[in-house]
Amino acid sequence: MREDKYQALGRQEAERWVMDRERPGREAVTQGKVALDVLQTMARQVEERLQTSVACPKGADWLLDNLYLLRQVQQGVTQAFRAQKSLPALCAPKQCLRVQQLAEGVLRDVDALEAPTLLAYLTGIQSVCVLREEELNVLLCALQLTLLKQVAEGSRTLAEGLEQGSVSQEANEALINAIGRLHQQERLNLGEALERQCATDRVLRQDAIYPHMDSASRSRYRQRVYVLAKKRSQTREDTAQQAMDTAQAEQQDLGSVLFRQARPAGGGWYVAAILFPALLLSLWISFWLDSWWGGVLLFLPLTESLKNGIDFVVTKVVPPRCLFRLELKAGIPAEGKTLCVIATLLTGAESGQELAQKLERYRLANRQAGENLRFGLLADLPDSGKPMGAEQRQWVANAKAAINTLNERYNGGFFLFFRSPTYLASDGRYMGWERKRGALLELARFLRSVPSGLQLLAGDRDALRGALLAAGLIPPIGIAGIAVGLFMRGHYITQAEADALLAAGQALPEGVGVLASTIQVFPTFVVHHLPVLFAGVVLGTLLIAVVGGGAGLSLGVATILVNDIYKKVSSRFDSAAAALVATRGTILAVLAASAVIACVVPSATINDFGFLSMGLRGAVVFIPLTCALFLPGRMDRRFALLCTLGGPLGVLLGKFLGSPVDPLFIGMGIALLIACLGCAAGGARPAPERHKRA
Repeated sequence: MREDKYQALGRQEAERWVMDRERPGREAVTQGKVALDVLQTMARQVEERLQTSVACPKGADWLLDNLYLLRQVQQGVTQAFRAQKSLPALCAPKQCLRVQQLAEGVLRDVDALEAPTLLAYLTGIQSVCVLREEELNVLLCALQLTLLKQVAEGSRTLAEGLEQGSVSQEANEALINAIGRLHQQERLNLGEALERQCATDRVLRQDAIYPHMDSASRSRYRQRVYVLAKKRSQTREDTAQQAMDTAQAEQQDLGSVLFRQARPAGGGWYVAAILFPALLLSLWISFWLDSWWGGVLLFLPLTESLKNGIDFVVTKVVPPRCLFRLELKAGIPAEGKTLCVIATLLTGAESGQELAQKLERYRLANRQAGENLRFGLLADLPDSGKPMGAEQRQWVANAKAAINTLNERYNGGFFLFFRSPTYLASDGRYMGWERKRGALLELARFLRSVPSGLQLLAGDRDALRGALLAAGLIPPIGIAGIAVGLFMRGHYITQAEADALLAAGQALPEGVGVLASTIQVFPTFVVHHLPVLFAGVVLGTLLIAVVGGGAGLSLGVATILVNDIYKKVSSRFDSAAAALVATRGTILAVLAASAVIACVVPSATINDFGFLSMGLRGAVVFIPLTCALFLPGRMDRRFALLCTLGGPLGVLLGKFLGSPVDPLFIGMGIALLIACLGCAAGGARPAPERHKRA
């Protein structure tokens, strides 16, 4: 019932308003300065009168004790209204900014400044006229300004009463009440509640993502709507609704529609600003030196110098663009677990402690992210002509101790990754490979349980247990497959082998089964040689794997065709809706083609091609990867390329030429021969040089 009462009062107040042309917010700034000047003058007069042993009324104590608060209020009012270039204004009931009249109505009609009553009053106002977001943003400051003027008027009355020797009870209570309401207003927290009063915000909240963004990101969405509305000469609400309709029709998110660029930003001007001056300078130098080679040789250094200069100027002149953020009230979810690392150098005994303190500041600044945001140091040592010595080992030990201290203090969440410096012959130094880029690449390999030069010196290793378990399952599965194959080979032959024996006049071996083709080997083993319950589990798993594998492969093929072919050929597929239709159609076509092939092509042929694909992959990967892991830097890079090409080529030749030897062994043999030649050509080196320094 109270809300209904205040809504009715809000409607009555709004019905009294007569709009006038818009006015700048500087008017409110001037009023605030005048009110503060009056307050300070009256405060001095009151203080002087109190020194003459006149009895001090309670209102005078309140005024003198809260003078600091009144100055802060005036500064906040000035800052808020100065940023408003234009605000709606009224000519009746009096000439002023509309938000100021609204503030006076709130203080007159609302007994207690509480969130429910204030929002109910605003709802009544907005049922008659729609308030702009700028007015809602400065509403609390307008309330402060109105109360500031009331305090100034009360202090004037108090000073006059002290001058006359008597202060009325009404003047004393009015001053105390105004200061008390100012304190009450300071405790109000209406940020998102006032934001929801904005008509544009109510339209944008139809989007699935917008309500979950933080306040700054939502504000940027609304500001973008206002810019578009001004360009199109539309109301803000119509522009917001139009953007929502477009996003739903194109099946895109709202941000993509609002911030869509009519013409994608390219780097043409940036490249031209570097290359054109560099070319002119190179030509001038060529003429000056009377040597074309001089200009050509200086072209790249000039380009690099100009690029550095332009980058410096651009970063100083162009403001950064902030990324939109979600307001994760419960922190980062488990599926979004994030590791934030600093690629850095340990340059002294104290550097580890300093970097750990920086990680701690990052952790404290992102407490709202929760336990699924982890922090780490990706550490290297500086370049050196000597291997890592005792002093450098102490630097690493100190950094490890600092990270362990953080883990004890915050119950985990901090890591120290370290790379021991290796000798790079191309640089003649002991150093980490490719500094930051190389460290990040090795971190990616480390997290995927791929061998790398990175060591985890501090942090919880249990986070890697899942990946390590997955890698550890590969050898047992392979061994089990080999065992099944050997067992079935001893108990079954194929129909083709049986026909060959009969044609040669030989009898079939006793107790040996006959299979139509090799594709039936594993299903026959499961059905006839495993317990019923376990066989059912295996067949169900195979069905899920076949369906999931087919779905994944068809989706991958469709995605590649749509993104890399269709969109390159025609612009009709640029919209999300058209791309989705094309993807679905391509998936259906791929599945239909697969079904036709499965029905027409013999299953044995499909099985043979499956084995051929595995042979090609094995020939490409096995020998080169083995050399990279166990003989790093020993093979010449040209031979490594020949190895990856010669292996699969040998497999294909052995398959289609009908070689009596398994094609996989032919490919592996060719790859091994090329690898041996590459190692002989590369020669021994003092230490591994896997990559050149960037």
